[in-house]
Order: sequence, then C-alpha cells, then structure tokens
Amino acid sequence: MMPIDTPDQTDPRVERTRTAVLDAGVSILFEEGPDSVTHAAVASASRVSRTTLYKYWPTRGDLLLEILTQVEPHKTVELTGDVRTDIAKRAHETGDAFRNRELNKVFGSLLAQAQWDDETTKARDALVAAAMADMSVVLDHAVQNGQLPAGLDPVRAAGRLIGPVFFAALVVQRPLEVPEVDALVDDWLAYLRT
Repeated sequence: MMPIDTPDQTDPRVERTRTAVLDAGVSILFEEGPDSVTHAAVASASRVSRTTLYKYWPTRGDLLLEILTQVEPHKTVELTGDVRTDIAKRAHETGDAFRNRELNKVFGSLLAQAQWDDETTKARDALVAAAMADMSVVLDHAVQNGQLPAGLDPVRAAGRLIGPVFFAALVVQRPLEVPEVDALVDDWLAYLRT
C-alpha cells in the first residue's frame, strides 16, 4: 500500500495520484466487479502509469485490498465494557453494510472470485483477518470481565453470529433488519453463556 505518514508530510502530488487511483478502482469495482480490478484497468481509468501502480501496490491483491478498504473503511473497535452493546454494534455495522445493495453485490462477487483467484483470496483474507481481530478484542475483553466463559474460539463465535447476517444478505437477498440483528445477538450470547 502507498505509504502516507501524516497529512502535513504528504506530497500533494502523491495524494492526488493516490486519490485518482483509488477513485478509478472503486468505479471499476462497482461497475465490473473485483475480477476486473487490475493494474492495467486502473492505470487506464486513472491515467496513472502502471509503473507507479506497481511501485505502491506490487500485487493485484494489494491494489484490490486498498480499493476495498476505501469502499468499506475499517472502523476502530471502541469497547463500552458491555459485551452485548459491543457485539451488537459490530453485528449492526455488518448488517448495515449488507443493506447497501451495491456493496452486497461487490462482496458476493469477491467471495465467489476468491474461489478461483489467489490475489482475490489474499484481499478477502486480509479483510476477514481485520474483522476477526476486532471480534477477538471484543471477546477477550468480555472474557476478562467475566461476561463470557474462557476458551471461546473467535472464528467459530463469529461464524455463529455473522453467518446468519451473510446468509440473509448474500443467499436470500434479504438483509436482516435491526430487530432481527438484536434477536440474533441475544440468541448468540445465550448460546455462548451455556
């Protein structure tokens, strides 16, 4: 990814180039899907040389990941101390993302393309790793505070909670509404505490 230290230290030309590349990449992503996000396509659309793209994003996976993070930026986990509140916030953020039909389509395409393409797999895995790190922070804090039992596997716990959100959005094309997500969180917590 293109290194950007602070706004004061960033060369305006570098920032303009980065913005042009990412804007072009987001357009390609939404218009044609993740498999169309290539160095050649982004270079052509952004009018930035492929050499420059390869300098800052050496692989297609690097480029795709940064474009995806422009579409759905990673949010910092801010713990309240109440596991239900913290988990519900994460679940609602996921549900909100899937209510965006265009984002839903992109994510479905990303999951499908990752079955066939190693670079897309790397981008998907990086997004999942960031989400799992967040889940681990919330679960670890809840375990330390005695709100959940020790020994929880964050991947399995996330699957039980977020899996139904994905299913509703990607398979049946009916994203869960707020009360449904709340009920899902309550059922999930009840299961983990048994």
